[in-house]
Amino acid sequence: MAESSTQQVGRLKFGPYRLWPDERRLWRGADEVKLVGRAFDLLVALVKNAGTVMSHRDLMALAWPNVFVDESNLRVHVAALRCLFSQQDNGESYITTVPRRGYSFVAHVERDESPSVDGLRPPPGKMPSFADAFPARLDRMVGRTEETSAILDMLRSRRLVSIVGAGGIGKTVLAIAVAHCLMGELDRVIAFVDLSTSTCAEHVELSIAEALRLAPTSDDVLGEILASIQHMRALIVLDNCEHLIAAASSAVERLLEGAPDLRILATSRETLRAEGEAVYRLSGLAHPPCKQEITTASATEWPAVRLFLDRVAASGYQGEITDNEVATIASICRRLDGVPLAIELAAGRVASHGVEGTGQLFDDRFGLMWRGRRNAARRHQTMNAVLDWSYDLLRERDQLILTRLSIFVGPFTVTAAEDVASEDGICREDVADALVSLADKSLIREDLVRGTLHYRLFGLTRAYALARLERSGDYDSVARRHAAYVAKWIAALQGPTGSRDAVAQEDIVGLIANLRLALSWGFSRSSDQESAPDLVAKAVPLLLRRSLLKECGLWCERALAVLDGLGVSAETELILWEGLGASNMFMRGNSQQIQHLIERGLTLARQLKASEQELRLLSAMHIFKARIGDVHGMHEISSRASKLAASTSRDDLSAMTEWMKATAYHLSGNQTIAQGCCESALKCSLRVPVSRFNAFGYDQRIRGLIVLVRTLWLRGFWDQASRLSREVILEAVDREQPVAVCIANIYTATTSIWSHDLDTAARRVDGVIACAEENSLEPYLAVGVGMRGQIASLRGNLDLGIEELTAAMSVLQTERHEVLSTQFSCSLAEAMAARGEHEEALRVLNESLERAKRNGELYLLPEMRRARGCIVGRAGEKCQQIAEHHLRHAMIEARRQYAKGWELRAAVSLGRFLLAQGRSHEAAVVVGEAVAGFDEGAGEPIMGAARCILSDARQRDTSGSPA
Repeated sequence: MAESSTQQVGRLKFGPYRLWPDERRLWRGADEVKLVGRAFDLLVALVKNAGTVMSHRDLMALAWPNVFVDESNLRVHVAALRCLFSQQDNGESYITTVPRRGYSFVAHVERDESPSVDGLRPPPGKMPSFADAFPARLDRMVGRTEETSAILDMLRSRRLVSIVGAGGIGKTVLAIAVAHCLMGELDRVIAFVDLSTSTCAEHVELSIAEALRLAPTSDDVLGEILASIQHMRALIVLDNCEHLIAAASSAVERLLEGAPDLRILATSRETLRAEGEAVYRLSGLAHPPCKQEITTASATEWPAVRLFLDRVAASGYQGEITDNEVATIASICRRLDGVPLAIELAAGRVASHGVEGTGQLFDDRFGLMWRGRRNAARRHQTMNAVLDWSYDLLRERDQLILTRLSIFVGPFTVTAAEDVASEDGICREDVADALVSLADKSLIREDLVRGTLHYRLFGLTRAYALARLERSGDYDSVARRHAAYVAKWIAALQGPTGSRDAVAQEDIVGLIANLRLALSWGFSRSSDQESAPDLVAKAVPLLLRRSLLKECGLWCERALAVLDGLGVSAETELILWEGLGASNMFMRGNSQQIQHLIERGLTLARQLKASEQELRLLSAMHIFKARIGDVHGMHEISSRASKLAASTSRDDLSAMTEWMKATAYHLSGNQTIAQGCCESALKCSLRVPVSRFNAFGYDQRIRGLIVLVRTLWLRGFWDQASRLSREVILEAVDREQPVAVCIANIYTATTSIWSHDLDTAARRVDGVIACAEENSLEPYLAVGVGMRGQIASLRGNLDLGIEELTAAMSVLQTERHEVLSTQFSCSLAEAMAARGEHEEALRVLNESLERAKRNGELYLLPEMRRARGCIVGRAGEKCQQIAEHHLRHAMIEARRQYAKGWELRAAVSLGRFLLAQGRSHEAAVVVGEAVAGFDEGAGEPIMGAARCILSDARQRDTSGSPA
């Protein structure tokens, strides 16, 4: 077994080299060979096992214990060792490769018994050993393994490394941990210099000397330090440099210049900007993203949550943490940006308030004054003290700009900062300069988002600065500029250049958060209430596009309530009515009130001769008519919209009206014209950005594509329909619009149900239900439940299917959402008949059939006649002739509509009926003729069912076997 590289065996020698494993030093004669880290560990392992073959696995286990690394790392380090010896010894080879086995050290190795080697050790000078006096490694450091390793690697290749980060982020704890890891590579000369108590530049040099146990006797303190350490491998940890940054930088540069083997690890809230400095930016502990589910089992995977739980346990809290409480803890950690000190302070409240209570207490300010450990440095007793320390180090100009920037929620650009913070003697150049300075001092964070630089205040920094802004009396003027910038931001997104690319370059989530702040402020100030409705009107398209329907409705309602006497334009009022109508329709169903809201908007649009707004409202009325099942009304609206669009000569409006016509023709059973309208709309849409097709909270392109999917399926183009189904779902998801995602999944799932592809249908229905629940889209949630009931019935779970279909239809009837009710009635009737409830099944189906004829929803007539035939066929022998009549009539009706999909479904049902009666030849003819009409869809389950009937019928026909 290979001997461990860490086992103490004394000093060794080979060739001209002396290897001292315990001191981690390698000499060639009197000259020391610089070799550190993994390369040194590998050499020790090979030399200790000289003459034997060391496998790759053994070497990696010795050099990288408990760490997974790729084998290429081993090859690189072995190559480096070979290169080093080759350069020193004219090509001498000490390490050989044994193919497929590993490496072997082939030089003769013996113990180095010489007591000393002249010139190997530096003169002892005045330096004692400091390792024992260095601060102990803190056992409470959590989640900094990768950071420790990265800083160690930096220190081994660079002589000056600065750990830079915000107050309370854990810089000191990490620096101490790194120093302990490096201790074995030093001459036990390691000093910790705490500058937090130093108050002037002169104290920097004296503090370093004191840490090194030197008593300077001259004015040249650094000179005396260098005289003592210049020949030694030493490490100085220079902690808390930010308030004496210039003096610390100057001292560091001179020390490094005079002591070639010295390394310095500094911690600061800003960089030293010293020559040769390598900067490691320390962020907060990793915490779960906002939408990621977290349980007690997975909690410890996240360092921030693990630290919180550790501190809670240490505080004496005896309760058992539940999954719900872990979610609250994750939220707290996110709000604290993973800052360890802030997490510890928050965790300390759990013993007295519980987890949920701590979360409720945790508003933007309360946590700033929570106290921490009694023995902590005074500046770390509270987060307020931490931030006071940083704030007091700023120039007055930067203090003012920091407080003004606190108005932003989330990330902001340089332009945004300049618009909001530049006033009262502060110009845009001052703001841009302050951003760089504040980021350098770790008070704001820089992020490069798709090539654009964004800034963000850390959560507690923002709370601290916002409190100062409110106390300053400057809040209203800053909030007014902030609201103006939000309006400008929205206008830029929705203007002529507001394409999806422009939207993608901005943080929409951040925009909406800032919009909420601006509107809350505007409505709370009587002097600014006139601007608030205008801002709501500008935001309506954005809110509808993002399916923030409840919020859109609330803001529109609030704005309309204060319009009297404000002098707001009719155009603004029109948009507010439009937003209120859209949000209510999608959230609360299809009441007469919704129709009234849309009609009021149409009246205003005609008065203003605003053609685009009128077309958007006609599109809304078209959607409303579709949802209540009024296909006759849809045709009338389509005709009005088509004439109006023709007068504008705009491709986007022409495409929108063609899709409206396609929907009406599809539902009324004319699939040929519906397909033609869809294709015409697609041609127009190619010349228009997709963002232009979002009207009244509904993506008209997605709506048109799902109509095309269904039309293609009905006409027998099943492969095309299947391809387009996948594409339209991806396009809807890419839009990040919940309404579009719901309708794409709903109406593509209908074709999967028609094809009996129940697995695909179930996946899409699950997507509908999840999206509807998350976004409070109650009508779509009911539709999802109904479709789940359809699938359950088709899978044979009749009780569950009937229960869910009945529940869904009850909700949809209350909300006048009839667009899928006819299909649900048909499925419910078939499920009831399968359970033996024939009379009730026929009653449900007949009522639905009459309603469909009355409303013009004729596309389902073939399917309903097929269902009637199946139901009647279950009623007994006396009804078989009537059942066959209905099934054959369903096929005739399907051919009249050019709906091959309905024809095949009817043929499959009739084929099974005929086989059951022993009429195999007739079954083969009926199904064979229907299948012959298809060039696509060979892989669809219902086509497989048709082939099975054909095979069975032909086999029976050939053998003469009875049913």
